Amino acid sequence: MAVDEYSNTSAVAAGLDELGIREDLVANILEDLGDGTTVVVLNPGDAVPEDADLVVRDNGNGTITTEVVGSGTATTTGNSDDNVIDLRSTGAKGTDIPDAVVASGAGDDVIKSDAGDDEILAGAGSDKVDAGSGADFAFGAKGDDALLGGNGNDTLKGGAGDDVVRGEKGADELYGNGGNDTLWGGDGHDMLDGGNGDDQLGGGSANDTLFGMNGEDLLNGGGDDDALYGGLGDDTLNGDAGNDWIEGGGGDDELNGGADSDTLYGGNGDDWIRAGGGDDLLYGDNGDDVLDGGAGNDTLYGGSGNDEMYGGRGDDTFYVSADGDDQVWVDGNGGYDVVYIAGSSADAYIDYQPDTITTIAFENGNVFAFVSVEEFVFEDDMDTDA
Repeated sequence: MAVDEYSNTSAVAAGLDELGIREDLVANILEDLGDGTTVVVLNPGDAVPEDADLVVRDNGNGTITTEVVGSGTATTTGNSDDNVIDLRSTGAKGTDIPDAVVASGAGDDVIKSDAGDDEILAGAGSDKVDAGSGADFAFGAKGDDALLGGNGNDTLKGGAGDDVVRGEKGADELYGNGGNDTLWGGDGHDMLDGGNGDDQLGGGSANDTLFGMNGEDLLNGGGDDDALYGGLGDDTLNGDAGNDWIEGGGGDDELNGGADSDTLYGGNGDDWIRAGGGDDLLYGDNGDDVLDGGAGNDTLYGGSGNDEMYGGRGDDTFYVSADGDDQVWVDGNGGYDVVYIAGSSADAYIDYQPDTITTIAFENGNVFAFVSVEEFVFEDDMDTDA
């Protein structure tokens, strides 16, 4: 960037309104700006004076860095070129950094901050933002941006474009908005919202909440007890470790619970639901679903549609509706399995074959097939014949 196009506005001193940098400036010291604040403008290689509060340096390669040495609030604005704005403390008067407000302009910018609760608007262009520690707010706007929250409870918004947003430590809120985004919560209880586009979301450690929203999304809960919501589109949701709550929403979704005791809802669409280990609850909801309880004592609800349900190992319980052509298949490797049948006033005929396939045929034309089921329970108003 041309140095003479750069300006800095600072609330470090009440008497300092605007500081312009010209290419012909050498080490200049402006002192006593209403409250004794010292602002230093430096060329490449110049040392930082001990009495400096705010340092603005021309690096000699088309970039500007702002070094806040004292305390207060610094506001920095770049132009339409590719700016480097560095608000990290490097001076001799300590490491306390004030709250910063940064707007970088339309280029492909690099913005680095440190301690303090910062507000960063990256502007148009493909920008890289490192907000540092503190409770920061960063907005990527247009372009393919990379936003890093660092320590603290941050709010990071990607804007338009394919963005990479990482919360790192703290309880963060991450928003992908438009584009095919990648969001990673890191440590802490995080909230991730992919927005429009085909997004990838990872909660990391702690109890996280993930929203895929629109598009074909991939959600990974990570460690601990997470809540995953796929939204619209054909999504893949993985609970991973912990007792997770997983909802597919609209679309033909794939839900995977993991090793612990999870609750999984397929939602609308033809879903594939795998609970994994643990004592799980599986709900097919609407659509022609496949439910697999896996290991553990699981409870499976087919919902409406023509469903297939597999119990796996353990003592499993199945709830099926006679309004659809449900098929229930139970893993016979141990366990005591029970099927509850409801939803039809039609008479039923049972062909019970304990060692092979038991069929139940209803007068309305529905036929159920069961393998290795130990007990059947019917609604009180259903008539059965063997």
